[in-house]
Amino acid sequence: MASGSLDREIKSQAPLDLVEVRRHLTAMRSLHSNDPRITRLINKTLVKLVYLREPNDRAQEKYLRKLIAKTMHMVETIASRGPGCS
Repeated sequence: MASGSLDREIKSQAPLDLVEVRRHLTAMRSLHSNDPRITRLINKTLVKLVYLREPNDRAQEKYLRKLIAKTMHMVETIASRGPGCS
């Protein structure tokens, strides 16, 4: 699964659609289910999003965008190293 649509969602000025973000993260977690580092990382992010329907304010939205972008970057970094590399 390409993370392009999630990247566009994160970088856009449109309101952050957390339902869609969770859907993308869940799909990405399934794609990388053989790598416990990636699944653990995505799970940690999903825990922070699970009870939110939408950000409460602009500051929280900015924090969530950064959190999601950082998670995406870390997933890409881990995946590029290959399995078993720390």
